Amino acid sequence: PISAGAFGVVAREAAALGVNIDFIRGVSDYPVTGLEMRVSVPQGIYGELQAMLARVAVDEGVDIAVEDYSLSRRAKRLIVFDVDS
Repeated sequence: PISAGAFGVVAREAAALGVNIDFIRGVSDYPVTGLEMRVSVPQGIYGELQAMLARVAVDEGVDIAVEDYSLSRRAKRLIVFDVDS
């Protein structure tokens, strides 16, 4: 699970860049913790944000993925059918 300390580092570093966390949602709980964060990023700092997240991920031992929040992201769905016959 992600520790409060590791999450705090991500939040502090993001705030230092002017990034605002708009939304946090838990997407998984066990055996690993997954959090979805929707953030507002000032123009022109996307590269800095990616570099900061990569550094924090290594320093804190967490996995971080970045995905643009757009309609194409919402259109992707994985559907799994388990049909026993």
